[in-house]
Amino acid sequence: MYCLFATEILYPFTHIHIHAYINTHTHTSTHTLIHTHT
Repeated sequence: MYCLFATEILYPFTHIHIHAYINTHTHTSTHTLIHTHT
């Protein structure tokens, strides 16, 4: 139960982190802001 809970918390952060990494290399920081606040 705890592992599943931790995974559900960490996944969105990983998702945002990946998008931030991609956006850093594509110079679309607006997309990062949208994903961060969604």
